Amino acid sequence: MMVSTMSTCSAGHVLEWKSQATHNSLPWGNLTTAAAIFFSGSNASKVIRLFEILKLQTFSKRTFFRIQKSYLVPSVVEVWNFERERNVVERLGKQLILGGDARCDSPGYSAKYGSYSLMDLDSQTVLDIQLIQCNEVKGSTHMELEGLKRGLLKLKAERLNIKSLITDRHVMVKKFMKGEEEIIHNFDVWHFAKGVSKKLEGLAKKKGAEAIKPWIKSVSTHLYWAASTSANDGEMKLAKWQSLTRHIRNIHTHPSKRYPECRHGPLEDNQRNWMEEGTCQN
Repeated sequence: MMVSTMSTCSAGHVLEWKSQATHNSLPWGNLTTAAAIFFSGSNASKVIRLFEILKLQTFSKRTFFRIQKSYLVPSVVEVWNFERERNVVERLGKQLILGGDARCDSPGYSAKYGSYSLMDLDSQTVLDIQLIQCNEVKGSTHMELEGLKRGLLKLKAERLNIKSLITDRHVMVKKFMKGEEEIIHNFDVWHFAKGVSKKLEGLAKKKGAEAIKPWIKSVSTHLYWAASTSANDGEMKLAKWQSLTRHIRNIHTHPSKRYPECRHGPLEDNQRNWMEEGTCQN
């Protein structure tokens, strides 16, 4: 909140004083406070309410949203467009490995908006973001696929060479990428491991399957290890992953020619509660 005074002396001289500098009629303090609220992701209504409780003079919600619309959002858009154009130019002629994922404004099947981001995984730089509204597609479950389509189309139009794309196991995305033969489509191991862990956690809650619970974290770690140590060798990844069913039974040699033996050192029998064949069949 800015304080402004105007005084006139007996000789008729007028003195105007302001507690802070202004840009035209906008106090800089209002702009910086609004920017702090906006860029920190805070809720403007709650912050202004807190100021009122603390008896701190500040602007109204209407003023905040006016500043947001006139100054803050245009600034973000201008910086994003500048940085994005530079990032695209820097990657012309290079083979890119991209990661793609969607985020919706609410979980489940009731989302109204969804954003889809494409990131250069080598530099962890976001190259494109597409915002989709639910009524633009058949339903909220279709927003992820539409965001991916628009993002790839835009990057291709900008002459970027996309060698590989890594996504989650979204059914519609998987089907669409089969038609994009020039792009290698891989699944993100984080999403895959998360899905496996959830299924094991659910199974471990069933009667007679309690022995699974101590192994859940190790199974997830093993999945990461199998993916990260096998490069693009799909057969090796599968062989390492399948070795898990013998490893948890304290058997460390395997029938696979690609991965005939575990690579860890000697293990003590009391290190783990080894499982027995036939455990948790139901």
